Amino acid sequence: MCHQLTSVACTLISTVAWCQFYPISHACYALTDANYPPDYNMALIMDDDPDTVIDGRVYQRMQEYPENWSGYVNRYYVRSTNEGRGYMFMPDSITEYLTGDTAALAGDTVHDVLVWNSVVQCATGLVFHNYALYDVVVDSVRWFNHLGVSVYRQYLHLPCQVGVSDFFPPSSFFWQAGMGTSGGACLHRRSSFDERILNCACIQNVNVFLYDNIFDNIVGWPGGPACCSLAIGIMETSTLTKPMATPNPSAGLFKVGTDESASIEVFDPLGRPVIRTAGATIDLSKDPPGTYVARLTSKKSRSFVRLVVQR
Repeated sequence: MCHQLTSVACTLISTVAWCQFYPISHACYALTDANYPPDYNMALIMDDDPDTVIDGRVYQRMQEYPENWSGYVNRYYVRSTNEGRGYMFMPDSITEYLTGDTAALAGDTVHDVLVWNSVVQCATGLVFHNYALYDVVVDSVRWFNHLGVSVYRQYLHLPCQVGVSDFFPPSSFFWQAGMGTSGGACLHRRSSFDERILNCACIQNVNVFLYDNIFDNIVGWPGGPACCSLAIGIMETSTLTKPMATPNPSAGLFKVGTDESASIEVFDPLGRPVIRTAGATIDLSKDPPGTYVARLTSKKSRSFVRLVVQR
């Protein structure tokens, strides 16, 4: 029998559990970077805003905030499939990538999974931060039942990479049905220079992960008292920092709610750059109708806005 947690719908077919990979809405994650000042603690928020449609697919938005609430740092677009897979859309490349698969069993290798890199090159000692595709191995699959909350979790590791020193113990990194990954939108491969740790995750006011230990013994029991005060506090104020484009759709002229000094790059549906400008106005009146993505970069944040040109 397959347990359920709030919006986490699971079925058991031929011993394979297929579950909703990401939350449906109203989720928060509190993360800590152990080697930086407190202001570098982060929160990921998925609120109850309407879904975002990109290239005909429906995505949920996640926004990442620093502890000092100085506007969000990144925006993520995620979706789940009926087969239990999770995907994240990357506006930079105008492409979506696999982020996890709840149908994978212990011993399975899931290929080409999007992972945030934070690795140290052994030869030079340089630290690199970027997204990359990795094969991810499922070490074990477990159900946790604690204080009336049940969760389905797959513990993971990445195969060794020659010339790179990193920290990715299978007891600390996981996919959890209905929550996503231990890094929020996607897995975070980390080095000793960048130890991002999930403190807790709260889905629709239910704690589905509670931080337990830091390094090789992270368990993270579900249930228990609220622990996401940082993330919940940011969730309550996040609506003040969301960029807007009005009118949207339009015949080509958009007013963007952003810093006047922000730089703007607009990409067409094929990911080709269309406009590079600055300020708070975008003019696509000479471009064909369709769906565009604008990347807005200011001193405080980077964000993405979907623009629909109709005539």
